[in-house]
Amino acid sequence: MLLLRNGICSQGKNMTRAMILAAGLGTRMRPLTAQCPKPLIPIAGTTLIEHNIHQLKVNGITDLVINLGYLGHMIESYLGTGSDHGVRIQYTYESPDQLLGSGGGVKHALSLLGEAPFVLVSADIWWTMSLGAVIAATQSRQTVLWATKNPAYHRNGDFTLSNRQVTLNHADHNATFSGVGIFCPSYFSDVDARIFGLDVIIKQSVTENTCTGHWVDGIYENVGTPEQITALEKRLQATPQHELG
Repeated sequence: MLLLRNGICSQGKNMTRAMILAAGLGTRMRPLTAQCPKPLIPIAGTTLIEHNIHQLKVNGITDLVINLGYLGHMIESYLGTGSDHGVRIQYTYESPDQLLGSGGGVKHALSLLGEAPFVLVSADIWWTMSLGAVIAATQSRQTVLWATKNPAYHRNGDFTLSNRQVTLNHADHNATFSGVGIFCPSYFSDVDARIFGLDVIIKQSVTENTCTGHWVDGIYENVGTPEQITALEKRLQATPQHELG
């Protein structure tokens, strides 16, 4: 059973910290991930995780935490301290045999994340959104989710987004979490469980009426399968250079 306690979270107006979730097994991406972690898969002259680092830096986020699991040593060896990318990277480590989940992975990293709200990004997405205005407006103990219209592979969605408010009505959900959000550390420390998903955090924030959302803009693609890589590369080739981010 998951037990939650009330926590506190400081303001996020000067947010410079983010966590990139990069511990997953990449099962749907096989055989490409048989000897390479999904975040290091090359796309358009870079890698998935380097693209995410670049987008965070463009948005003023330069203090990064990355959780490592499956073939994590390859990611750490490739990125190092982050100095080559103009950022600072710290790492947390999870056993590939018992990954902590998207929520548990964040909880495991709280000592590095501090008490202020932070940006959370999945390493297996490609995005070019501007986060600055939303970051500046983020209040304490608030969750902000960027969402997409439900894709074909997830028709039931994750939640309902209307007038920037996120609700969970368990029917006719019109939105799917994009993998980009702003979260308050206290939501994670409030969970007694060690292994859990972000859905636990989102549900609690919705219960407290502190969960807001925005539709993604710019280029966005979930990159979970070889077919999705092919689709993304075709889209990038057809996109004007100034729109690539």
